Amino acid sequence: MKKLTHIIKIGSFALLTSLSVAACIDGNDWETISGNRLFGTTSFSVEPAAITAEAKWDATPNTEYYIIEASREQMDDNMPMGSASGSIVYGEDQSIKKSPYTLTGLLGETTYYLRIKSVASGKESRWIYLEDGTFETSKEEILGIIPSENITEETILITWEAGLEVTHFIIKAGIDAPITKEITSEEVAAGQKLIEGLLPGTEYTFSIYNGEIKRGETTAMTVMPEMVDFTSVTPTKTSVSLVWDPEAIQTGSTTVSHYAWCEGDRTPSVSDHYTALTAEQISQGQLNFDGLEPSTTYTVALMRGTYVRALTTFTTVKGIPSGYTLVSVTDITTWNEAISKTGKVAVLIPENTDLDLTGITPEIPQSITSLLIWGADIEGNPTNTKPSIKTKGFNFNGTLGTVEFYNLHLYSNGSAGNYIVDQKKADNNITNFSIESCVIDEARGLFRIRNTGVWQSITIKDCDLNGIGSYGLFALEGGTIQTISLNNSTLYNPTKIIKANQTTGITLNIDYCTIYGASYVLIDGQSGSININARNILVGGLTTNKVFEKGATIVTEENIFTTSESSYESGKSWGEMLTIPVTDLFENPENGDFTVKIDTYKTYGDQRWNK
Repeated sequence: MKKLTHIIKIGSFALLTSLSVAACIDGNDWETISGNRLFGTTSFSVEPAAITAEAKWDATPNTEYYIIEASREQMDDNMPMGSASGSIVYGEDQSIKKSPYTLTGLLGETTYYLRIKSVASGKESRWIYLEDGTFETSKEEILGIIPSENITEETILITWEAGLEVTHFIIKAGIDAPITKEITSEEVAAGQKLIEGLLPGTEYTFSIYNGEIKRGETTAMTVMPEMVDFTSVTPTKTSVSLVWDPEAIQTGSTTVSHYAWCEGDRTPSVSDHYTALTAEQISQGQLNFDGLEPSTTYTVALMRGTYVRALTTFTTVKGIPSGYTLVSVTDITTWNEAISKTGKVAVLIPENTDLDLTGITPEIPQSITSLLIWGADIEGNPTNTKPSIKTKGFNFNGTLGTVEFYNLHLYSNGSAGNYIVDQKKADNNITNFSIESCVIDEARGLFRIRNTGVWQSITIKDCDLNGIGSYGLFALEGGTIQTISLNNSTLYNPTKIIKANQTTGITLNIDYCTIYGASYVLIDGQSGSININARNILVGGLTTNKVFEKGATIVTEENIFTTSESSYESGKSWGEMLTIPVTDLFENPENGDFTVKIDTYKTYGDQRWNK
């Protein structure tokens, strides 16, 4: 019995020993082709940055060091270490002793695979792979904000950490094609490169690369130098001559290369008649070109590449624009011939003509789309003395882009009679109506509007308006007038400036005008509203103390001076009341001489009196 028990014990011990060895080999993963191996870590994760990542894992017992491999290609147990695409192996020098460990040398914005193994006494665990499969680095940025001291008009110094592997810059500005600047080994070692030959006042984007890998990007704008003034600008009807200082316009080693011009008051670009300057034009600082329209505003820019170095806006000499049919008119017969034309028509009244249209109603047919009525010869050159037109009121049909009276004496049949413009036709629309360099008198009113159309703007410029009667300059009984402007003109004994019954708002601009002797409410809103912008006005000899009534509202009021004999209603004053009478301010106001006697006030009022 004892012998049997002994045999059973020996058998049981052998069985347990066998099970114990199997468990050690299979369950604990020690067995390899070459022998036993370590446990692999049970947890493996990573926190990526741009060109680095921090790997973390649970430590394994009895481990001397760890080996980590990162690659851009998926790895498995059959793939030898270091054979995957973009592989980087860390720890073969036995330097990785514990978690965490920072992986370096990674590429920005790149997906990586990762695995780790434990090593001790020449034995290795199996590979443990990243729990999330892959990780992705963020965008690398080795370039920071460029300090202002590194930026000039034509250069930018860019810096980065010295020694980083970089090969070139790609530089972009606006819609221009990108350019490449190689980085030398000396610049790599120094961690900086000076970018030269840039345009002043231009924003650039700089991208730095190592081969095909972008390592950073930053933007900066070169310094904007002060604009240079032209020393002279001389326009004619169809051309202009511009002169500048060639030395003043030079920046660094470069100067202007092109010019551009456009119609209107805006800065031209490379799409606006952009033309290369000749070497002679650049060295002499002078440019002449033609092909312009008369009476038109243009802007010209001198440019270095696309950057503007000098800018000027001017208006060509008064003249008939192209596209008009020119007709000389001296009597009713030739007047009727003129208005029988179609499209754009220029009626030219010769010198010493007194055209009496009171026997007819001067009605402009809708077949005319723009109308100029000028005191000028057949070539459109203004006459030295103003020819006269007597009328009971012009009336317009249809839609017109431009209506302009220029260099004329316009009058009617007395201050108790008729009007210069008596608009009765319904649905007449005019974009721009102007009266320039005219003398207007002997009329009950300048404009009487009683239609249902829309006039966008009326401008009175460089005019003398004498003794206009009870309807004043503007009697608005219908239609819509959007903007009225009185510029550099003299109003001598006007009854009123405006009386408005239109329900829509009007903008009234009065600038550099002299007003004398008004006898009624100057600006009367009636049932409408008038927003007034008044600047640089001299007022005297008023026989009314009412300036504004009802819907009239001052929006802007600058440099308005009224002489002491005038007075205003309480709370309705206009500008500053002077302590001197009108006779101390003007040379001979009662007889229409408004030359300013006091230097302080010569910069205000109608400037034609002070030339």
